[in-house]
Amino acid sequence: EYVLEELARQYNVTFNVTNPEIHSYTYNISCSSKDIDEIIHIMETVTPIKFSKQGDNVYDVDSRLSGKK
Repeated sequence: EYVLEELARQYNVTFNVTNPEIHSYTYNISCSSKDIDEIIHIMETVTPIKFSKQGDNVYDVDSRLSGKK
């Protein structure tokens, strides 16, 4: 949750978390990129989270593991 809050603050974007399970994931991410779309791509590569861009500064966030057992 903190990572998304920090990204939202730094890049003036909104993340709509569609699966509250995401808030239980714990990550520490360090990235030298200054481009939010590149950071999101990296996060999708190394986490079970997927982002869907809904507008210029709005992203829906969901788990790729939703419904899988």
